[in-house]
Amino acid sequence: MSTIEVTKICYPEHILTASRRCPPLSSPGNRMTSSSVPLRVAPRHPTRRLVGLTRSKRAPGSVGRHRAAPATVTRCSLPRMASSVPTPRRAGDAERASSLERRARSRHKTSASDKHTPPPVRSRANAPSTPTSLQSTLTDGSLNSSLHMPLLTSSLRKGGSKPSVGTQWERGGLEELEAYFPDHQVRIFTATWNMHEERELPASLDDMLLPTSHPLASDIYVIGTQESTPSRKEWEVLIQQTLGPNYVMVSSSSLGVIYLIFFLRKDLLWFCSAVYTESYATRIVSAIKTKGGVGLCFTLFGSSFLFVTSHLTAHQGKVPERNSDVQRIMTNLTFFEGKDGTTFVPDRFNYVFWIGDLNYRIDVAREETDQLTVQSNWTNLLLKDQLTREILQGHVFQGFSEQPISFPPTYKYDLNSDVFDSSEKRRTPSWTDRILFKSQSGSGIIGCSYDSCRTVRCSDHRPVYAMFTAELSPSNNVDGIPDTIASFDREVYVKAHRQRKSVAELTALLQQEETDGGNSPPVAYPANRHVTSSVCAIL
Repeated sequence: MSTIEVTKICYPEHILTASRRCPPLSSPGNRMTSSSVPLRVAPRHPTRRLVGLTRSKRAPGSVGRHRAAPATVTRCSLPRMASSVPTPRRAGDAERASSLERRARSRHKTSASDKHTPPPVRSRANAPSTPTSLQSTLTDGSLNSSLHMPLLTSSLRKGGSKPSVGTQWERGGLEELEAYFPDHQVRIFTATWNMHEERELPASLDDMLLPTSHPLASDIYVIGTQESTPSRKEWEVLIQQTLGPNYVMVSSSSLGVIYLIFFLRKDLLWFCSAVYTESYATRIVSAIKTKGGVGLCFTLFGSSFLFVTSHLTAHQGKVPERNSDVQRIMTNLTFFEGKDGTTFVPDRFNYVFWIGDLNYRIDVAREETDQLTVQSNWTNLLLKDQLTREILQGHVFQGFSEQPISFPPTYKYDLNSDVFDSSEKRRTPSWTDRILFKSQSGSGIIGCSYDSCRTVRCSDHRPVYAMFTAELSPSNNVDGIPDTIASFDREVYVKAHRQRKSVAELTALLQQEETDGGNSPPVAYPANRHVTSSVCAIL
């Protein structure tokens, strides 16, 4: 019995899938039937045997996109069956096999070194500079190197935070947490504003979102609005333009004219879960949802957050209706069921923030309220505040706290004025716009600032903002929220920073014009003049 020579090539287990796409031995090109050469597949083992004819035009290790593994090329003799047709060898087969072996070994060395190298962890020395200076946030008008470059690319390239497939690595673990937050404290900014459904947006939000009284920028920005502007996209772009390129809009949800927008420092996206939102309307019969609540929740590293904005029932004497609205919103914003079976939504999260136009009033006559306001006697006014009384009596917002109020009532003003309601109704000034907070453990959160923005006067309400620091925990598979990575709105990011860049260029031209003493040609002003206050005076 004569023999023909075939090639045995041994591959590791992970190449087997790619190898199965090779042409079978019974293909017409091989001119041999499956009965001609008996093939045997070795049992499951890190190394498998694949027998192929030297006439095959495709090397098994080169099929697909898999890297070639180390190949062992040997010669063996198989019995030739009487019915088989001799297949001559082609010239150069031995040289091609030897070349394939050398290339495979070379690739394996590179592949092996990549596979077994653990992902680099960002050290404190290489961690992003925190805290971010407000001055740099206000003056930085530059874009990324490319508008089409994913925002995460630069931070992942620098720190190597993204793990390799198959490596033992926990996203948001203790080492990563301490690299970004050495003191484990995240800074949170929340704001609420009843916009009076004004179509025209304010020229600047700097005093509202970047108050000079607080020198450090925050890591999280959540803004809730009620009776919001119809120009929702322009509102989002204006916020993005104000915060600058270091932040991205992760979530924007709404219920009728109630908006809730979440911005995050862009280098923290990898450690933030996907954002989940829900809403509930307390006035179902209304065609346009004006009363109700919108909530969003997410995890950052190993801590869970819940933010709710709401617009409750109006009018002086409807305190029970407002209390009922709060309970209905808490009951119907179900989000995720906890393993402990808790049904009260705020108990499922480490930190809860409730912001909005809660519409609780002051039970004092208008004349007395005006007198106490002129005297800045906030203590006596708060003694008559409906919300303060209801919380102390345990009727609503059980477990919630509020920072001390040291600013004038935020409702109701004449438009574009600092004068309280001068209409025939002469409504009593009240703190209707409030920001409450709650910690699951009763600690870990500190209020840093609580104030109103008196420079934004285009509504009958004044915006109210609050700043906090909250203690973060390393990732530990928080109950109830799937561990998927957050995304952001690229369209808003690009549009805002193109406008920001044009404003920066315009500012430079104007400064150059002043330097030249007015000898430069006139500047063409852009059509969209919603710019930050840093250049507002020049424009």
